[in-house]
Amino acid sequence: MLLSLTTSLRAQHLQGEVVDSNGRPVPFATAYIREAATGIVADEAGRFISHLSRGSYTGEFSALGYEKSVVPFTVSGGDDRLRVVLKETAYTLREVVVRAGGEDPAYAIMRRAIANAPRHRYQVRSYTADVYIKGSVKTGKLPGIGSVNIDGRNVKIKTFSNKTFLMESQNEVRFTAPNRFDQRVVALSSTVPAELDDDDAAATALTTNVYDPEIMGCVSPLASGAFSYYRFRLDGITHEAGHVINKIRMIPKRRDSRLVDGWIYILDNTWSLQHVDFSVRRPGVTVSNRIAFHEVRTNVWLPTAYDIQIHLNVMGVKADGRYYSSVRYRNVTANELPTTVYTPPPPTVPGVRESLTKRQAKAQRKLEELAAKEELTTRDAYRMARLMQQAAEDEKEGHRPERQPFDSMVHITRDSLALLRDSAYWSAIRTQPLQPDEVVSYQRRDSFRAVVRSEQTRDSIQRRSWVGWLRGIALGGQLRLGERSSLNYDGLLRAVPEYNFVDGFWIGQRLTFSYRHPSSGRSLRITPAAYYATARRTGIYQFDATFRYAPMRQGELTLSASDATEDYAGEYATARLINSLASLLFAENASRLYRRQAIGLTHRIDVAKGLHVLAGLHVERRRALANATSFSFFGGRPAENIPDGFTLPVMPDHTAWIADVRVTYTPRRPYYLRKGEKYYVEAHRPTFLFRYRGGLPLGGSESADFSMLSAGVTQRIPIGIFHSFRYGVEGGFFLSARRLHQPDRRHFTSAPLHVSDRPMSTTFQLLNPYAYAADTRWLQLHADFTSSYLLLKQLPFLQPFPFDEALHLHTLLQPGHRHIEAGYSLGHSDIGRVGLFVGWDNDRRRMIGFTISLPLLSN
Repeated sequence: MLLSLTTSLRAQHLQGEVVDSNGRPVPFATAYIREAATGIVADEAGRFISHLSRGSYTGEFSALGYEKSVVPFTVSGGDDRLRVVLKETAYTLREVVVRAGGEDPAYAIMRRAIANAPRHRYQVRSYTADVYIKGSVKTGKLPGIGSVNIDGRNVKIKTFSNKTFLMESQNEVRFTAPNRFDQRVVALSSTVPAELDDDDAAATALTTNVYDPEIMGCVSPLASGAFSYYRFRLDGITHEAGHVINKIRMIPKRRDSRLVDGWIYILDNTWSLQHVDFSVRRPGVTVSNRIAFHEVRTNVWLPTAYDIQIHLNVMGVKADGRYYSSVRYRNVTANELPTTVYTPPPPTVPGVRESLTKRQAKAQRKLEELAAKEELTTRDAYRMARLMQQAAEDEKEGHRPERQPFDSMVHITRDSLALLRDSAYWSAIRTQPLQPDEVVSYQRRDSFRAVVRSEQTRDSIQRRSWVGWLRGIALGGQLRLGERSSLNYDGLLRAVPEYNFVDGFWIGQRLTFSYRHPSSGRSLRITPAAYYATARRTGIYQFDATFRYAPMRQGELTLSASDATEDYAGEYATARLINSLASLLFAENASRLYRRQAIGLTHRIDVAKGLHVLAGLHVERRRALANATSFSFFGGRPAENIPDGFTLPVMPDHTAWIADVRVTYTPRRPYYLRKGEKYYVEAHRPTFLFRYRGGLPLGGSESADFSMLSAGVTQRIPIGIFHSFRYGVEGGFFLSARRLHQPDRRHFTSAPLHVSDRPMSTTFQLLNPYAYAADTRWLQLHADFTSSYLLLKQLPFLQPFPFDEALHLHTLLQPGHRHIEAGYSLGHSDIGRVGLFVGWDNDRRRMIGFTISLPLLSN
């Protein structure tokens, strides 16, 4: 590190300026210094700074819409300045043979580029790069209401109004094929509050590979299947340094946020990228990306300069940001590739054979055959891309290189001196001069952070004002008890969380005490709750204490105790909030409740990657209950508190010792790490489920005595980016059922009120939840096809709206009973859906119903 710092300080400052033929600045031009393999982005005034040792160099200067200029220059060590003049470029359309149907010549170029994308994706085996990043964000007037949580404390959003925030960092990035990035933050300076600093904020740009099938969550124009999503148009060609550069317009076929639009610049013969200029649009957010590529070594073109612009306008929050990144490559090691056909690198692991496998050799021969064609069809292009991907795989391993989630492939560390670099250090590495408002941002950094800290302390017990206390009592909130602990409370507006005809109103309060150790990530959460049931005129108590002792393995122990009412359907019951509203407004009580006094211990742990085990033991005392009130705002007579198909007494008073073991396994399930904890993300592989649940014959002659086994599998399979198919199959049986009470039967998730907080894809919409609870054996099947463009979304004016459509099929098979339902829905699976379903029982038409699913309520 000392040698690196000394070298930086010895480097000379070259101040440059890029202008057009009229002397006007060319904003955001790019410079590439060949001898140093360094890319630089100029600022909006066309100014840049380069730090080079004394000597002679050759610079390539370019900007979109201008001819590239190759300028030799010398760094002498004095006041070195360089002024570069760029001429506007004139793209021409070469003569082409137009085929029947008038296909644009861009398609022939794109077929070659798509076919060769895997070759460029795996072209580099490793490299080391020094990366300077500068990000600047300017906010407008922000809303007076709302707050953001910083280090567990609330700070008003308006505190950040009309400010300029600046972040600079110097990074050393080491890349190792196929997708590992080790990023060391050498220096970091920021005017953003320290709690909001995020080392990985700019890493997305550093690790974005446009040759990947997906870029920034969107379909790449170089992906196999790109012709299904984009139209292409050749806007012209130009010549630079012996290369023919094709400027191709990418036009999404649909107005969808998962598609990009812009231009892509492709070199003839090598079919590599020279420049990309594309935008990603999300609701309220537009991200514009410009990435310049240069030949860092023979036939190896890598990104050398990034210019990313962000515009945000969401719910009154407006901000504009810009990120610049300049890259200097060192130690680039490339795979030795022919110009047209990809050959996998020779193995370097001892004991691994160096010859091609049979599959690789076959793929190689076919690739050579396709590459020799004068013209490629779309099918040829897709096949070449698949074969190049296949050639990179080892036949014995039999799996494809998997793209891991962001935090799984990027490993970030921060140098111990990163925050201690002085102004002399930054002057020696900065590639852009600071703008006046950025200088002011640095000058006001300490005073602004003091304002943020004062906002944070208002939520502590000692510093809270009387207005804050009144607001907290009414709305609930959080009290900071120290740096590691806090206390949350519901407030008066949530003091009545439930109403049902058995208990009446619940009146009380719930508290949550949280503690988290900053270094180990271990945490403790204690949640006591006490309520008064107005109709039963008794107390309701709940207590949970969860100790997360192994954050990296999601290991936690939970001790629970309660004396409250519970639904006979247990975890598959109607949501209590939905039942409360239906009872108060329409005298509809879908829930059937009993008294449950219980104490139990549950343990959860990842025993291996993707293999999660839950084991619990609970002791319960159960008692059947009857309605104690019939109050409803608009009258009506509620149904008796008896599950359908049963008569009084529903069950005798009894004790139940319940053992529950669940195992879920998803092969090679991806995950990411954040703040010392592991979080799984959605995988497109099947998830297998196994469960044992049993009642131990302890505690009297009426105690529960049964054993149940079940197994299932569920999977979501993407079909392109606009469609997906999901299925779930689960079946089981009771090994024994000597004393099987109603809560111990196998119930199924349903929506008896036609409103549910469960996903529509896994919920029976027209099934009675109690009458068809299984007591012998069962098999259930759920399948749905979801599409962004099924029926209504085919209409152009509806395409910008973020909803999808789905077709559903649900089936339940039991001895003597067969239930089938099919339906159509639209909405967003994570927020809410509206559907129309038709159901049959034993092949007879049963009913038709509109249903609503609101998974947002369960989050």
